[in-house]
Amino acid sequence: IAELATTLDRMPDVGIAAPVLKYPSGEPQGNARRFPSLWTLVMNRTSLGGTSAGRRWVERDRHASSESRVVYVDWALGACLLIRHEALRQLEGMDGRYFLYCEDVDLCARAWQCGWEVVLVPSSEVVHEYQRDSKATWDLRRKTTRAHWVSLLKMYRRYPSMLVDSRRISDKHGLPATAGE
Repeated sequence: IAELATTLDRMPDVGIAAPVLKYPSGEPQGNARRFPSLWTLVMNRTSLGGTSAGRRWVERDRHASSESRVVYVDWALGACLLIRHEALRQLEGMDGRYFLYCEDVDLCARAWQCGWEVVLVPSSEVVHEYQRDSKATWDLRRKTTRAHWVSLLKMYRRYPSMLVDSRRISDKHGLPATAGE
C-alpha cells in the first residue's frame, strides 16, 4: 500500500492506483485491462477464447504486469485500489446501481472522464484469491452469472461505445461515450 501511496504523491493527476494482483501460487492475474468490448466478452465467455486468435485477443486487452514502471491502464479490478481522496469525492464513490461486477470498470471510466488517470504500480503486489465464479457457465440460473450479465448490460447502456471500441483510454485515443443516466 505504501508503494501505491507514493505513486499518488508523485503523480498528482493519478486518481486511482492499483497493485499487481497475484494468485496464491504467485501467478499474475492480469488485473489491469482495456475497457471490455463485445469481442472481449465473446472471447472470454465462449470456446473462441481457447483458440490462438482468441488468446491473442484476450492478452491484447490486458496490460502487461511485467513492466518495471508505472503503467497507465483503462481499468483495474476493484479487489485492491488506492483512490485519491479528491478523486473519490468527485466521483462520489462506486455507483450503487451495480450490485456486483463492473463497478470497478465504471469507477475507472468515470475517473478518466473527470481527468483523473488510472495506473498499475508493478512495485506493489497483492495476493487475491480470485474465484471468477460468474465465468464458470452461461447458466442464468446461477445468481452470480445473472448478476454479471445485469451489470454488463448496465455498463454498456452507460458506455455504448465500449461495445465496439476497446481502445485504451490510457493511450489518449478518447473516452467511451456516456449515454444519458
